[in-house]
Amino acid sequence: MSGSPFEMALADIETLLREVRSFGEWSDDDETILARWRGWRGEAGMTEWRWWWKLPDDDLYRTDHPSRNEAFAMAIAEEPGAAVVELIDARSWNDDITAGDQDTEWFAESRNHEIVRIRAND
Repeated sequence: MSGSPFEMALADIETLLREVRSFGEWSDDDETILARWRGWRGEAGMTEWRWWWKLPDDDLYRTDHPSRNEAFAMAIAEEPGAAVVELIDARSWNDDITAGDQDTEWFAESRNHEIVRIRAND
């Protein structure tokens, strides 16, 4: 493994967190450690900014796109009857420790949230 001792320690912590999570022994203390570890990784721990969309009543955002216009176009294509969609510019953590856990906030950061009216209400 190459890199500084700090980078190697972060890689080791990722391995240990993944193993603890896979055994189902996850606790609030582990969640705190995960948050601190992600903070130490900084920019390197996050994906690029991408645009996401969802319907207002959806719990989770749907597909991601490189631009706002592409996300908006996909929302219209997939939900042609929708009156309103939500768009957000966000990035996620680039680890897989909490993958598939809908109780975990999966955006690392978000910005530019907007509610866009597609058509007038009937």
